[in-house]
Amino acid sequence: MTFPRVLAPISLALAGACATPTGSCVSGPKLDGSWHYVGRQDTPERRALDGTLVLRQQACGEIAGEIDIAETGDAGGTRIHGTVTGRIVDARTVRLDAAIGAATRQHLATLAGDSLAGGWLVAGPAGISATGSFHARRGAP
Repeated sequence: MTFPRVLAPISLALAGACATPTGSCVSGPKLDGSWHYVGRQDTPERRALDGTLVLRQQACGEIAGEIDIAETGDAGGTRIHGTVTGRIVDARTVRLDAAIGAATRQHLATLAGDSLAGGWLVAGPAGISATGSFHARRGAP
């Protein structure tokens, strides 16, 4: 089973689950702070990712923030920046959406102490256009 087949249904299920208030509030772990973000893009081409993720926890497990990453690959490099929204799904699971230009990178991560690790994808009307994985550690690089 490939990565997109595993993450896409999970991402879509979480999107629906988080779209409608249920009357209960998931506060979960505290995620405020600056996180050193390291990752890779696997498709459509391999690229290395390195940068900063800043998260601010809002009410009821909602998250806001920014992402600033250097992407490098065989064809050179570029810097990407965007806003982040998301929510704490449960005590160990976090969903983050990074709006970068016209695309949204949907991140699904597992929290362990001061570390987040998981996968991401970019999905649009034409399907999944990019996939990858990442790890973020709270604190300056």
